[in-house]
Amino acid sequence: MPLTAGRSKSIEQLRTISGTILCALHPLADDTEIAQTHALLSTVQNTRLLIFRFQVPEGLPKEDFILSESILTDEDSEQIDAFAFGVAQDWHTKIPTPHTAWNALEGVTDTELGWLVEYRLAEVLLQQAKFIATVRRAASHEKPSLLLMPAAWAGALEASLTAGSGCPATGLPAEDSPHTPRIFAESEIAGLRKSLREHLRQIVWLKRGRQQMFLHDSSFFRDAFKRNIEDRKVKVHGLTAFDVFGMINFVRRATWYNPDSRKHARFLARRWEDIQAEGVLEEAFTFQGVTLWGCMRPYIEDLYLSVYPTLIGQLGVRKILLEALRVNGSLMNTDCLLSKKLEILAARKQGISTLVVQHGLKGESNGERPIFADHAAVWGEAARDWHLGFGNDPTQVHITGNPKYDGINRPTEQLPSGPKEKILFAAQVAPLRSAYDAADEERHYAQTAVQVFRQFPDEKFVVKLHPRQSDAIEAYYHEACRDLPHVEITRETPIDQLLAEARLLITESSTVGFEAALLGVPILTVNLTRRADAHPFGRGGVAVSVRNESDWVCTLADLLSNRNATDALRARQADFIAKHLGPMDGKASERLFQLCLRLTSS
Repeated sequence: MPLTAGRSKSIEQLRTISGTILCALHPLADDTEIAQTHALLSTVQNTRLLIFRFQVPEGLPKEDFILSESILTDEDSEQIDAFAFGVAQDWHTKIPTPHTAWNALEGVTDTELGWLVEYRLAEVLLQQAKFIATVRRAASHEKPSLLLMPAAWAGALEASLTAGSGCPATGLPAEDSPHTPRIFAESEIAGLRKSLREHLRQIVWLKRGRQQMFLHDSSFFRDAFKRNIEDRKVKVHGLTAFDVFGMINFVRRATWYNPDSRKHARFLARRWEDIQAEGVLEEAFTFQGVTLWGCMRPYIEDLYLSVYPTLIGQLGVRKILLEALRVNGSLMNTDCLLSKKLEILAARKQGISTLVVQHGLKGESNGERPIFADHAAVWGEAARDWHLGFGNDPTQVHITGNPKYDGINRPTEQLPSGPKEKILFAAQVAPLRSAYDAADEERHYAQTAVQVFRQFPDEKFVVKLHPRQSDAIEAYYHEACRDLPHVEITRETPIDQLLAEARLLITESSTVGFEAALLGVPILTVNLTRRADAHPFGRGGVAVSVRNESDWVCTLADLLSNRNATDALRARQADFIAKHLGPMDGKASERLFQLCLRLTSS
């Protein structure tokens, strides 16, 4: 008798199944949930568990598990990216007729909210699509008699799996993991409501002679200029504590009773009912022939009934704030975060110019349009070309150089004369785009690095921990390297000091690579994920790139012994710097300041 999708099977029923049983756990399942499920199914013969990890949790038999990262192919990854980012980017532009499902507020307000959430929507879709692709590939390899999985996916996958391999799908015998289906966590939405005080503190006046500019969210501007702002006779004035307190009270009074928010919330609730009745989104959420609407429905419902109403209220607060303070320019270091997008949208309503300043690498679309602000200040030609490749207006993109490097005019002449003996390993914090990335990615990277250190006992390694490195990973490095006297671990030592002593930099995708290129240090990049390289170092010819653990050791050995290889990397550094960092004439701060003045005055 065939099993029915979505109905949990008891352990007794599972024991009657002949052949292999494959159990795919929820991508967000933690080590405790994995261990509990393994214990539950340990009495059932021929059961293997599929987990979304690089490695099996300690203490569990490896032969009972299949790792997602060992069976997912590069082609799978490319298809997942194309699907998730494509749907997310179209979320606010595809409007089915005669009704509007994609733009939540069409016909009620001219506010377009779809692009405010598309990055998080892409994260959720990445999770769903990765699960589908991995389970189908595992099923094709294992050819199980029965496939167990969280009930949310069982119904979506049963038809395609049964048709392809005769393998029925059913819900797990235990209750599914309690992973709340939300695009935004409660803490993020609550944080938007509580961020007003910090929001106000970031408003500053920038003054130079008779030229005055009133900027909002300009903390990055101050950071970028902190080394030389006095030299350029630019004065920064912030709001006083009294002004902050008074403005908070003003905004509270102005928005305490907001009939527009209530009206929009009622409209969105009705709109959600219409969307379900129309059935217009099922086709959009289809991946590899599998309809994901059943899995996506809770997320989209959360958008309409919780996230969008919250954003409308927050937009109203910001519009009142900008008008009350007469802000005439808004500068920020990113335009992809939800809070920053709200700033841009509120400024747009007030006719205020917005400028986003490059602060990191440009390589992935990350599910968002490249420029939400009116203009973008980028370091060099590489970032400008990246933006133009997405069809943005060339007049939106301005090359200024990087103010951080204004103190360095000709870096190759400033190389220290001391010995360069150490290998600098710049640790990374895993991006963890929802469950698209394995939850143990960062630990796996650290464990692999320590194994590499052990292979080179005669070399001196320095592990530079990331400023946001977790305490658990830091503790792991200290414990794992306790018997490795040739490995030093530091969090506080300045990176330029470490680079001055380095003969080689190893990193996954850190912007430390730019400093290394400036100081003539060759680079080895190691990417152990299925994601494409986000950094330009390998493509730019200043780094050797490896994609797996086995190549790491042999490539490192070659770079340490082959002077020709490292000389070839150094020979390309000057062109790389010019292309990616822009003019190195010490005037990037000046160009950025003048750009701000020009945009706000116009």
